[in-house]
Amino acid sequence: MNSLRKVYASSIAAILAIITAATFTIIGELSAPFKSWLKLISGHHWETKSIFTIIAYVVVFAITYAMVRDPQPTRVRSTLRWLIVIAVLCTVIVVGYFVFAYGAHE
Repeated sequence: MNSLRKVYASSIAAILAIITAATFTIIGELSAPFKSWLKLISGHHWETKSIFTIIAYVVVFAITYAMVRDPQPTRVRSTLRWLIVIAVLCTVIVVGYFVFAYGAHE
């Protein structure tokens, strides 16, 4: 059951990390001050987004792993399905944003 616990915690953490990266990307493109703030932290906005994404993953993994002792296999399976949905959805949103924002000018 320890491996199911790790898979469950990792999938929850990955969902939040993906949402964090996508959100920071879109907000950074829409808000010059936010993008500048990201640059101030590490020197480049993408590096800072990566740092925050890693922190989000590690923190959520640790909290979930500590709180959920014995996840049911059906719950793990459902969370993995949500991970796939969120990954695809956030990819479509970010790519769609860039196509709309920068492709519309051509």
